[in-house]
Amino acid sequence: MNPLPVQMVLFGLDARRGLLPRLGFAKEPHPQGVGSSLYRGHGALLHSTGLWVAGVYYLRPKEAFYRAPLPLIPPEEGRPEDRLPLREALEALRPFVLWYEEEVRRLTGEDREVHLRHLPPFARRAVSAWREWLG
Repeated sequence: MNPLPVQMVLFGLDARRGLLPRLGFAKEPHPQGVGSSLYRGHGALLHSTGLWVAGVYYLRPKEAFYRAPLPLIPPEEGRPEDRLPLREALEALRPFVLWYEEEVRRLTGEDREVHLRHLPPFARRAVSAWREWLG
């Protein structure tokens, strides 16, 4: 199961709490005015509909992963020939997410467990996969 629905909700929570700028991410308006702002920093691009890190792009609405050497701006869709298998994509994204979660812990001193109990149903179904992935 894909663990990223959990992580995407946590990124959104952190954006609403103002943590992303405190973690060194620059907030900028979406160039096409689509949805929420973009956050860039630490080799990543975050948006409510996608995540790009080091050549791997996750498009949340489609739960699809793509190889993308340059950042795509969510909700832009990658090319079909650039699709990545789940395992390969998660392996590539894991170091960034581990770093990010450690930085959130360092900054806030909090455990994610309190947030995991209040996830929307679509993300709650992926909590065990998220724990295993980051374990």
